[in-house]
Amino acid sequence: MIYYSIISEQLGSSDYEKMYMKLSAFLPDFRRKKAESIIPAKERAVSALSFVLLCYALYNEYPHRFPTKNTASICKLINFSYDKNGKPYLSVPYDDIFFNISHCHTAIACAVAPFKIGVDIQDIRHPSPAVLKRFPAAMDDMSFSKLWSRYEAYTKLTGEGITKSLAGCDYMSEMFLKDSNAGIITSPIFYDASCHTVNDTISSNTTNSSNTTNSNNIITQKKTAAFLSAAFHNNIQISNSNPPYTQDSLISSDDYMLLNTDDIIYVDLSCLCDIALF
Repeated sequence: MIYYSIISEQLGSSDYEKMYMKLSAFLPDFRRKKAESIIPAKERAVSALSFVLLCYALYNEYPHRFPTKNTASICKLINFSYDKNGKPYLSVPYDDIFFNISHCHTAIACAVAPFKIGVDIQDIRHPSPAVLKRFPAAMDDMSFSKLWSRYEAYTKLTGEGITKSLAGCDYMSEMFLKDSNAGIITSPIFYDASCHTVNDTISSNTTNSSNTTNSNNIITQKKTAAFLSAAFHNNIQISNSNPPYTQDSLISSDDYMLLNTDDIIYVDLSCLCDIALF
């Protein structure tokens, strides 16, 4: 599942500073050190909130292993390990649970799954001329932001980082995803979370330009805050039963999408803070 929260535009630096001071007491040392290396108050608080969102997702998806949603309690159970590219993973005994975190100016997101996953949430923004040179064709701000979120989600899945030229690997193309045995879902995230039900999924085996155009018209009218993308491999096995997983319950994912936009869950920011301080 993929969880996200909208970051309020009404809060100022002093609000975020107070928020961080309250949350920091519940963070593990390794996460607190990372947050405190960030100078802007908002970004520091967002770093803390991202970890709280991870704890909330773990509790929701794996209640038999994380029986309380209390952030401080979960913090005592988990630690991070890192691969050669610096991508974080949960350490033993939770190394069978995969996660990925992303945040932008307007939102934070966290994906938790029994398979490797990459997630990115991207503000609607205008690309620089240098960035546009990496794209195979000219595009408007909306199209750029959507494609860039897919690009980052895929590179976070593989751990490669933003190194590839988009001219050589168009992550919206059927051919690229098929060759990579990958799937990517993309959904608009609206300032009004109740409006996020527009189905803007782009699967691993279909791309419909007319549907994308119509969806973009609706997106514009509803004041899109960001685009959220999640990437995953399709040539894996996952469990079709509730945890704990057994070999007998594993099924192939070759013939269906592991995720869709119904797997995107909104968490109100104030509720997230309350959960952390519970």
